[in-house]
Amino acid sequence: MKQCPRCRKNLVESAVTCTFCRQPLPASLAAGSAAASSFGPRPASPRPSSFSSASARPASFAPRALSVEENGETPTLNPFVLFGRCFRPSGAFSRSQFAIVYLGAVAAFWGLAVLTSFALALLGAAEDVTLRATTFALMAMVPVVLVAALGGSIRRWHDLGKPGWYALLWIVPCVNGITVLYLLLAPGQRERDGRSSMPGWLVAAVVCVVAVFGVGLVAAIAIPSLLRARVSANEAAAIGDVRTVISAEVAYQRANGGFYDGRLACLASPATCVPGYPANGTSFVDAALAAVGARHGYEGRLDAGAPAAADPARSSPTSVVTFAYVLRPVQPGQTGVRSFCGDSTGVVCFRSDGADIPAAGGACPRSADACRPLQ
Repeated sequence: MKQCPRCRKNLVESAVTCTFCRQPLPASLAAGSAAASSFGPRPASPRPSSFSSASARPASFAPRALSVEENGETPTLNPFVLFGRCFRPSGAFSRSQFAIVYLGAVAAFWGLAVLTSFALALLGAAEDVTLRATTFALMAMVPVVLVAALGGSIRRWHDLGKPGWYALLWIVPCVNGITVLYLLLAPGQRERDGRSSMPGWLVAAVVCVVAVFGVGLVAAIAIPSLLRARVSANEAAAIGDVRTVISAEVAYQRANGGFYDGRLACLASPATCVPGYPANGTSFVDAALAAVGARHGYEGRLDAGAPAAADPARSSPTSVVTFAYVLRPVQPGQTGVRSFCGDSTGVVCFRSDGADIPAAGGACPRSADACRPLQ
C-alpha cells in the first residue's frame, strides 16, 4: 500500500493515478509501482504477533499529519492566522479561507459600530457623542477591512490561477461587487485538488446571510440618521422662512406708509397693493413663500393684527398694525418636530411637540408653555 501525497488516501502499489482525487502520482511513486509490477507479486510480510506497537498498525489507522501547501503554509481556517497571512500576499487562499477573512472583517467592521452605539446608549451618552465615537470606531476598522480585502483577494486570485493585479478591480464601480461574488463562489485549485473543507453551497449560504445581515444593519443605522437629518434640515428652513417674513414685513412697512400687511401676496407683489409702487419694483418675498401650501415639510399662515388707520392713497387696504407668522409641521415627528412663530416684535419662538401655536391679535403667545423663545 502507498499514500497519495495530495489527498492522503491509501492506494494499491500498482496505481499510477489516484483513484480519489484523479491526480497523477509523483514519478517516484509511479516508478515504484512499475518496479513492483515488473518483478511479480510482492511476498506477504509476516503477520505481526501484536498490534500494540505503532509500527505494526495499518496505514489507514495511523494518525494523519497536516498537509503542507506549495508555499509552505499549513492549511487552517483560523481567522487570526488567515488575517496575518494577508500581509504576505504571495501565497494563495482557498474559497473558504477567503470567505472567512473577508466576511469576518466586514462583520467585525459593522459589529464594532453596533456595539459602540449600544454601549454608549446604555451609558446615557448624548447623541452627538455617540455619533462621533461610532464614526471613530468605523475609521479605526477601515485599515483592517482594506488589508483583508486587498491581501485576501490577491491570494484568492493566485488560487484561481490569475495574477494578483486582478485585485485592482476593487476600484472599479459596480464591477467590484461582482468581483467579490466571483471570489467567494468560484472553485479554485484547492477545491479541484480535494483540499477544501467548506463546500460551495455553504459558502453561498454564508454570503447570503452576511449580505442580509449587512443590509439590515446598514438600514438600521442609516435610516434613523437620514430621518433626523431631514427633520433638522426642514426645521432650519422653517426658521429661515419665519425670519424672512419678519424682515420682509419691516422692509414693506417703509413702502406702505409705516404699516405692515396682513397678506403675504402683497409682500410678493407690492405693486398690486401699495398705491404708487412701481410695477417693476422689487418684491419683498418670493412667490413660493407667499403661496398657500406646504413648504419644506411645513405649512404656514400669517395672522394679521388690528387693521391700521392708513391713508388709502399711500397704503394698502389690508394694512395692519401687528402680524404673526406661524409654521407647523405637516406630519409632526416626520417632516418636523417643532412648530415656530415669529411676530412684529422680531421674537421667534417654538413649541416642542409640533402642535399649532395659537397666535392671536397678530402676536405670538408669550408664555413658555405655549411658545418658548428660540435662542
